[in-house]
Amino acid sequence: RKCRASTMQSVKAAALLLGCIGYASAQSKLTLGNSIDFSLTVNGKPWFAAGNVSVTVGNTTYGTADGTLKPVGKPVQGSGADALGAFTFFGQNYSAGGTAWTTTSRLYGNSFVIFEQTFPDGAEATAVQGEVSSCFPSINPTVVDGTPRGYVSWQGRFMEASRGGVWQGGSGLGNPGVATGGQAGPFVVFGDEMTDSLVFSVASNFMTHTTGMSPVKGDESVCFGLDGPVTSVPAGYSLETMVFLGVGVNSALKSFGTTLLRKYQTVRPEDYSTKWLGYSTDNGAYFYYGWHTTPEIQNYQQALEGVHEYSVSAGIPYKHILLDSWWYTKGNEGGLKEWDATNSTFPDGLVEFAAKTGWKFQMHNRMWSNNNVYAKQNGGNYDFIVEPSSSVEQSRPDSVLPEDGVVGPAVLQDLERTLLGSSVPGQSGLAIPNDQALWDDLMSNKTTRGIPLSVYEQDWMYNEWEGLLETRQSPTLSRQWLMQMGAGATKSDVTVQYCMTYARMVMQSVEIPAVTQFRASDDYGPGQTGFYPTHKPGQNATDGSTGCGFPYCVYYVGTTSIMAWALELEPSKDNFWSKPLQPGSAFNRDADPWHPGTLNATHEPYNEMQCAISSYTTGPVTPSDGIGYSNASLIKMSCRSDGYLLHPTAPARAIDASFALSNFPVPHVDNVHAIMATHTAIGVSKWSHILVIGLKEDFTLTPKHLGDDLDAGPVIAWSGYKQSINLGGASNVTLAKAPFSATAPINVASCQYADFGLYHIAPVHPLSQASFLGELGKWVPVSEGRVKSVEDSASGITVSLVGESSEHIELAFAKTGVVVTGLCTIGATGTAIATFDGKTVTCK
Repeated sequence: RKCRASTMQSVKAAALLLGCIGYASAQSKLTLGNSIDFSLTVNGKPWFAAGNVSVTVGNTTYGTADGTLKPVGKPVQGSGADALGAFTFFGQNYSAGGTAWTTTSRLYGNSFVIFEQTFPDGAEATAVQGEVSSCFPSINPTVVDGTPRGYVSWQGRFMEASRGGVWQGGSGLGNPGVATGGQAGPFVVFGDEMTDSLVFSVASNFMTHTTGMSPVKGDESVCFGLDGPVTSVPAGYSLETMVFLGVGVNSALKSFGTTLLRKYQTVRPEDYSTKWLGYSTDNGAYFYYGWHTTPEIQNYQQALEGVHEYSVSAGIPYKHILLDSWWYTKGNEGGLKEWDATNSTFPDGLVEFAAKTGWKFQMHNRMWSNNNVYAKQNGGNYDFIVEPSSSVEQSRPDSVLPEDGVVGPAVLQDLERTLLGSSVPGQSGLAIPNDQALWDDLMSNKTTRGIPLSVYEQDWMYNEWEGLLETRQSPTLSRQWLMQMGAGATKSDVTVQYCMTYARMVMQSVEIPAVTQFRASDDYGPGQTGFYPTHKPGQNATDGSTGCGFPYCVYYVGTTSIMAWALELEPSKDNFWSKPLQPGSAFNRDADPWHPGTLNATHEPYNEMQCAISSYTTGPVTPSDGIGYSNASLIKMSCRSDGYLLHPTAPARAIDASFALSNFPVPHVDNVHAIMATHTAIGVSKWSHILVIGLKEDFTLTPKHLGDDLDAGPVIAWSGYKQSINLGGASNVTLAKAPFSATAPINVASCQYADFGLYHIAPVHPLSQASFLGELGKWVPVSEGRVKSVEDSASGITVSLVGESSEHIELAFAKTGVVVTGLCTIGATGTAIATFDGKTVTCK
């Protein structure tokens, strides 16, 4: 099927797009006509019409609607090729009050279009009070044919406010529902059947390229353009936007992401912290700010060496640790002053601590204080942009914390995550480096001194970006900040985690291979998930009064993980407690009348669920228990005995049906979707996994709901798991009576949080007519970290396994409705072979 472009009939059509685009399937076709009032059409049905193209220069906005944006010469067209393949292009030059501005569109085969706006000679006085100062492409948000459309928008800090809804823009309604402005990100628009969808996303200069409402008063166009605060741009500055035709939500965004990564030729390195079990001291952790010291444990070094000793005795194979912000010195406005361990946190130093534990480090950093020791303005060696502090006194999070962060009252988690900032523009009290040598030295000063920095965590990212005037006004500074950070990490063989991001920062990572993960959830807080299980005086036991509300259900990563999977990033869910009650933690509250005799009213009633969802992220799994308070067998359900994590191939993501306009699974909390799915790929086969948390009503799950997460051949569904301490006991596997199909669906039962659901789907291999169900003692029963191959023959199934020598594992197989289990021991070479002949499991 081919797409033919018509002869241009108008300047406006040339400015927006001429030609047609089709998704690479026989069913879908996207076209954009060539008249003045063109229509964005999918399979012959009009979706959206063109909006008003505009650009602001010299403090004046020029547009096509009122004729003030003047075409220069005739439209041009041609062809070419780049890393994405062959394309046909169409373009138009303009004059905006004498300033040159160019728009082009490049059509790549039958899949997608990239729009580009360019300032050939640069531009001055571009800033506006609104969200964007330029608008190309411009979309009239009114749905032309009136057919209901849905959307999913990735937005907010941590992208935790990402949500779906009914597209409602145009006709005086204004914003159609998707995020616009600084917190905006990509969005997908789809019809009720979700067979066709359009992904809209910025595709270059991500830090200054914004989705926003038109800068023209009264114009409702949804625009892609220059971020409103940017004051000028240099010659040749350009912004690209991609519109991608796909299917559904998960598949469409994955295809879009794959294309974007190909555009930038992004290849991300392996991240140690996403492969091995770790320990966390982040917000929510037992040893966060304000934990209770004892005569034996007076500082962080003693506490964390105690964690190491306890973990060894309990057989918990931690391999790395997240050191949060408590270990270094803070300066003005709570920003970083010096990125070295204080004497009171690590009296013997980080090198000695690393030697005693053998752990690698994920090391936290935050926004930069204006009195940091590295800036030349403060006697340091590096170039910084430094803003003074406002004379207006503000309450800062760290004002209630000692510099070394050990003693003192417990601190509520929102204090650490709130930066009030200055009310005076340009007087934030913050700073930002613009010197590559700073980043090179910051990383290498750890790695070359025996400090095992493995992951650099850049936290408080949106605070840094929004806090300084220059980061918003400059067309290049914010991108340079992240590019230099990534380059410094790469030189020291360090990977990067982004935290407290907006979507634009995650998108910018496509140019920064060192970035391998981002925090996909807000900060953990024990007991702040779902419906509290304890009846409190005067309150219903399940009224959610101490539970969560959107967007602060901190366990939930189902929507953000769709973006992570698309960009080949690992979504990081924050830490968790593996046991409910942990006296003496940083989160002690008032006396607990419901558990007399305990020291801590705060507890984690959903520890199993927290552990399960962490395992299904493909990101770090980092319990944060106090010494002696870990549920070791629960934690070890996430990993092999040597600590290697047993993840699925893809992170668990909200299924497309979650966002459908009708017939969707109903969650307890809106936008906190209850059914998440993923898969493990071994060879050409897939094993599906479905995680269900907080489902308000029963739901009938069929193969169409699983999309690319389902194997192409016959499959069988099953459920059941047991903690590793029970290996060899009676099997608790419940096997479906018939192969999973539209006529034999999974009837997903409603649940809350402690009673979450976990279902698996295994291939029925054609030669043996048998299935390998997996390892019963693990959250992810079939994982690439354990299973290297599954071979099918007429005589049975052969499974190649890896692990730690002498590790015992329990495997389950099925044939003709009968489940058979067997115990295997990993050999001295770290391998084992399990065979199933239809009746018996044998291992060697």
